[in-house]
Amino acid sequence: MKPSDVTFWSMDPTQPAHWYYSVGAILVGVALIFLLMQAPTQARRYITSTLTFLAGGVFVLAAYWPRPINFDAKTQLPLNTVESVGAYLADAT
Repeated sequence: MKPSDVTFWSMDPTQPAHWYYSVGAILVGVALIFLLMQAPTQARRYITSTLTFLAGGVFVLAAYWPRPINFDAKTQLPLNTVESVGAYLADAT
């Protein structure tokens, strides 16, 4: 397995690195919630709605962006930006 093929989900759960990523993600989440709590109420509404809109945009892109036909990410390189984004979205969703 190449280093680029290693993801959080393919790591061995008995290794300490898996726990470091998990604890790190929880700490970052708690820190972001704490920072969001310190923001004024009006700013919190805009921040929350903007992040929700952007998160939904990924799924809209995945639904409407053209997917590459007969593209194998292990053996081929994308030809252009449209194929690169299409391959990324197909892999991410």
